[in-house]
Amino acid sequence: FYFDNSNYISNRSNMNSITNIEFVLLDLDVIQKLYNNSSFKFMIGDNIYAFKDIDNGTLYVASDGAIKTDINSGSVLGSYYVFSKDNNLYSRGNDSGSAGTYHSYFERMYLKNFDTSGSKSLSSLFAYALRLEHIDFESLDLSSATSLWGMFRNCASLEHVDEYFLNAPACTEFGAMFYCCFDLNDLDLSMFDVSKASGDYGLNGFIGYCSSLDITDPNSIDFSFIDTSNVTSLNAFFAGIDFNGPAFIPDNFVLSNVNNYRGFLAYADYTSIDFGDVVLKNDSVLDYFFYYSPLERFTKEDLSFMPVNASKLSHMFYGSDDLEYVDLSGMVYTHVNTSSDLLIINFEYLFYMCDNLQEVVFPTFADQSYLLNFKYILSNCSLLTKVSFRDMGRNYVTSLSYAFNNDTSLLDIDFANLVSPVHSLSSTFKNCSNLENIDLGKLFRFDNDYNNYSSLYNSYSGNVSLDFSFFGCNKLRSLDLRNFFSNTSTNYLFQNTFYNCNKITTIIVPYTLICDNFIPYIDDSLNNMIFNKCYDLVGSSGTKYNSSNVGCDMFRMDGIYADGRGGYLTVDWNYNNLYNSQSRINCYKVVNNLCDFNFVAIYNYII
Repeated sequence: FYFDNSNYISNRSNMNSITNIEFVLLDLDVIQKLYNNSSFKFMIGDNIYAFKDIDNGTLYVASDGAIKTDINSGSVLGSYYVFSKDNNLYSRGNDSGSAGTYHSYFERMYLKNFDTSGSKSLSSLFAYALRLEHIDFESLDLSSATSLWGMFRNCASLEHVDEYFLNAPACTEFGAMFYCCFDLNDLDLSMFDVSKASGDYGLNGFIGYCSSLDITDPNSIDFSFIDTSNVTSLNAFFAGIDFNGPAFIPDNFVLSNVNNYRGFLAYADYTSIDFGDVVLKNDSVLDYFFYYSPLERFTKEDLSFMPVNASKLSHMFYGSDDLEYVDLSGMVYTHVNTSSDLLIINFEYLFYMCDNLQEVVFPTFADQSYLLNFKYILSNCSLLTKVSFRDMGRNYVTSLSYAFNNDTSLLDIDFANLVSPVHSLSSTFKNCSNLENIDLGKLFRFDNDYNNYSSLYNSYSGNVSLDFSFFGCNKLRSLDLRNFFSNTSTNYLFQNTFYNCNKITTIIVPYTLICDNFIPYIDDSLNNMIFNKCYDLVGSSGTKYNSSNVGCDMFRMDGIYADGRGGYLTVDWNYNNLYNSQSRINCYKVVNNLCDFNFVAIYNYII
């Protein structure tokens, strides 16, 4: 008899009083009598009866023949598909809602009449049975199983597993098998054959977040019985583990095929890094690797395991609020640009919310070989005072959104030779309240080499955002945006761009905005307060800040309109970066056909 895959128990009942589940083989007449006398009962498939014992908290699942799982799926005893969700009863097959809301109230399971001999997959068999403390494996047969992925996942109260019954000679997927078994305190692998583990699901997250395991004690877990030679992923393998000393990689681990270490040490507790002579495979995924690290310092030696041209680094040190110093200078980048083949390096959220970070030494890059994603790279690093990208060569930054957001102690940023082809600064310097000067001149300079990467530069036609870019930079005194506007875009977005820059006196733009027929774009549904509280701001012809005029209509070059309309921008008539002499002639032709402008004021400069 098989569990019904689709039947939904519409008569849901509270499960709080049920703590045990027992599979039993009984005569049909006995089953029906017990079933009829129970106040809590339901059918699961043909001739499979579930009913609560009147005198205790046991839920009996009874039939007059062996109860089997489906041949190709597990997920029947925990909480994904059987018995409970939010204290209510569901049957197998109902998969609505997020996995995090599923939970089982069973504390003990007896599987004497539960036949798994034909099941190829028993993945998530007991998953999310949060209160489960004991399982009687007497009839558990794993001889056909090829996947045990997540078998005990989130069995948070399980302290011990009788490994003798976990003999799965055909199994290749053991990933997340004990993931988030917080109370599991020993795992004897000597009788548990994982030698055939392979692929992405072979051992990923195998003991992740088993925080009660003492991984330095072979009596708690002996890694010599784990074979990693055929697996490709060890993501979250040691996540949430307490090393009681240095973090290490077991000596017998063969890593030649592993290329995914996502969250490898996320939330783990350790005193230092000791990976010996290990160097990870090139192009390995290292996202979230040190997520919420407890360390205060990472030296060049600590990171000597990093692969050559490490590119997948997003969120690597995210949330490491004890971190003060990181030296990435030992990371090796040898990629040489050939045929416009740029390697993308993802630094997104690299040091996000590292509250105590005070110094970062970045790696050295070969020129014109890399595209760098700096989105949120140093956001919310409130003690960071200076940042230098001087060793990162003449390479290309694809995103700076939120890069230094809420870095309230930041005094200096040196972009050195970096260039940004995509001109967008959404919240980049938001609340950098101690920053007095921002040199964007080189960052947004025109670079002839971009002719090879037109998809990143001149053909970029999306919205260019200055939303909240300098919001709260209340010590900023002047801003040079001449090169920023050298790239024409469909729309420039300006929500609260300079809000509370109360010391700023000058914002410089190029005269070529005339040629671009530049029009700021503001969504009327948003707060139009671009210049609010910019008390000292003055345009190039003397237009002073007026608290009644703080919106997009004042994002104009001052002194060029025939009707006398002013603006808060200072015009550089000598600007000559992207635009050559021919462009000046084109600009002249544009002006000659626009009656709004003061011809005399403009002709004196562009002819």
